[in-house]
Order: sequence, then C-alpha cells, then structure tokens
Amino acid sequence: MADSNSLRNQISTLRQSFFDEGMLDKHFVQLEELEEENPHFAEEVMTMFFRDSTKLIATVEHALQTPPYDLPQIDQYLHQLKGSSSSVGAAKVWSEINKLRALLKDGEMERFWTQFFQLKNEHDKLKENLGPYFQMLRQLDP
Repeated sequence: MADSNSLRNQISTLRQSFFDEGMLDKHFVQLEELEEENPHFAEEVMTMFFRDSTKLIATVEHALQTPPYDLPQIDQYLHQLKGSSSSVGAAKVWSEINKLRALLKDGEMERFWTQFFQLKNEHDKLKENLGPYFQMLRQLDP
C-alpha cells in the first residue's frame, strides 16, 4: 500500500509538471475524464496523436526539402497538426505551430526553419515525458 501511495504521488507530481511547464492544457484533462468508461483512453489517444503528428511533421519537412515551396500545402499540413494538437491538449506544440504559420504567412523561411526545429523539439519532449507517465499509470492497474 505504501508503494502504491508513493507511486500515486510520483504520478501526481509528474502530471502537474506537464501543466506547470505549459506542455499540456485543459483538453488533456478532458481526455483523462473520459477514462471512467474506457481505461487508458488518454494513452490510446495520445499514441494515435504521436503516430499521426510524427508523420505530419515528416511530411512538412519533406515539403521543405526543395524550393519552390508549396506554401499553401505546407500551411494546410500545419493547420491539420494544429487542430490535432489542440484537441489532445498539447499546448506547447500548438503554440509552436501558431508561430510557424505566422512565419510562413510572412514568407520568413529562414526563421521558419529555426522555429520548425523548435516544434520538433517540443513534440519530442512531450512524447518522451508522457511515455513514463503512462507506464507509471499502468503500474496501478489491478
């Protein structure tokens, strides 16, 4: 029981850090609230998000390999990524996408690349942090 309480405290602290650092927002809380009917729902949704968003980020990177760039198409990919990031509560990823879209609109391609790497970094950081969180939650399963 003491181990279970210790694990619950670790999970709680880790979860709160996601919000304190601005990585996640209220939309993630809403996903978790749906777990009453479907255990591990948030983990399943985030797994799908990371699968799809990783592909979209790679698609954007590929579209930027050789000029001339199809800016409307790139913006469409970013818009799709923005929507999925918002729906799962990936707040920092969502914020980086907004910055990217503004730079794209202004034709600031050099700054776009720097910001694009920041997006990839925030995406990877979120994925790396949520993995251990979900593993810890699974340890509480009966």
